[in-house]
Amino acid sequence: MNIIKTERRNKMGDEWMNNSMLCYIERDMFVEIEDEKILKHFQGLRTRKIN
Repeated sequence: MNIIKTERRNKMGDEWMNNSMLCYIERDMFVEIEDEKILKHFQGLRTRKIN
């Protein structure tokens, strides 16, 4: 958990964090998906700043 719980994580919303972790955990599956599709998905997510 120390790898994930960083200063960067503290500034992320939960949805963004979950999606990022999913990409890392299931990286074998994501190798088969085009990078452009993954980028478009993440760019489509709404950004939220946590105070």
